[in-house]
Amino acid sequence: MIPVGFKQSETMRGYLRFLDAPEKEREVRFDCTYEVVDWSACLSTGETSLSGTFTCEDFVAEAPMAGKLFIDPLRRRKLIYDFTIDGPDSRPLRFYGEKRIDFLHLLSSMTTLYARLMDGDKVIATGVIRFELRDLPAFLASVRIFLR
Repeated sequence: MIPVGFKQSETMRGYLRFLDAPEKEREVRFDCTYEVVDWSACLSTGETSLSGTFTCEDFVAEAPMAGKLFIDPLRRRKLIYDFTIDGPDSRPLRFYGEKRIDFLHLLSSMTTLYARLMDGDKVIATGVIRFELRDLPAFLASVRIFLR
């Protein structure tokens, strides 16, 4: 077991379009921290734990989020954000998003998350969420290495 962990924070902003009102884009923001404590899982599948808060205009505000971030740019050529939030009626909803890595367009592919929000197996919203380059200094400064 490796006796150190790693964590980093990220803010992403964008929009979701709910399928019952596709003409309206709702602003989305999530502030998350991913953390590596199980290095064997991280090295074999890219799995890290993910936590933070999720806000979607006229839907939820500062909803706690918890799940996984899979960082696998070489094998799957993706970063996968897979977490749950409590919806407006406190029912758990699943957020699933992918950054699809294109090495010829690395900057745009590493900053663009194609997302969907689901109630059970039913997709209720889709959208695009981005990491904004103005947040890069805070992102880099958030790196923490800690003893376990």
